Amino acid sequence: MSPNVQASIALAEYKLNHPEAARSCLRTAILNFPWLFAHLFQELNVGHIPRATWGKAPRNDCERFESELYVTRAKDLWNTPEAISLLVEVAESLNDAPGGPVRNSPITLNEARHVILSDVPSLISLLPRSFTAMQASASDPLRPLDDEPSYSTTTATNSRELLASPEASQLDRTAATGRDEQEYRGLQAFFARFIPWLLPAGLPQADDPTVAYTREDVLAAVQRSGEPLHVVQQRGERMLELRQRRMQQDDANQAPQLDPDETFI
Repeated sequence: MSPNVQASIALAEYKLNHPEAARSCLRTAILNFPWLFAHLFQELNVGHIPRATWGKAPRNDCERFESELYVTRAKDLWNTPEAISLLVEVAESLNDAPGGPVRNSPITLNEARHVILSDVPSLISLLPRSFTAMQASASDPLRPLDDEPSYSTTTATNSRELLASPEASQLDRTAATGRDEQEYRGLQAFFARFIPWLLPAGLPQADDPTVAYTREDVLAAVQRSGEPLHVVQQRGERMLELRQRRMQQDDANQAPQLDPDETFI
């Protein structure tokens, strides 16, 4: 059981006025995760740290992250004279708290998303670079792998027709270009979650001979992600289409043309 769950169960039992159950749960939690309670005592400004938790520190980055996350989010719930008294009483009743089995699970996408949305610098600093480098949207960072696309076929078709129409005003064209750019960035974020090496410069590099990857590499990455292959192909081809359009807008006369029969995978 994770440290946040064990500590939260003890607090819940206390709030429900089940003192013996609260003491039992809290005793188990302190024995398993003494570094979390050492940190909690510090945040609650407890003057005398009980011996069982004094000097206890996380043994690895996983335990440090779990401890910091729980104490940051839950310390205010413990910050009452009665709750602090219970914490000290139970901790003082223990001679030592050796800690349970070492926890060394990697930080998950959902945990990283929660931390970034919480906007707590001390927590964000504990995230691996692989997560902080993936952010594509300040309002919706690290979207779940099973999220729905933020665009529709109708929207994409309307944008194409509007950009191609000679009657379209400059304002209309600007709006359509903005929608294309937003869609393109959303597709970038989608692929960066499980094929980050495919987008080293923020663009799909399917025609870049310096990128050493094969079709089998891409298929293996897609299989590991759990995304349906037809969805990846559809979004990849749409991304290639948007890329070509961006190149044409940059230099309408000299932009290299992509092979119309090219596919993403």
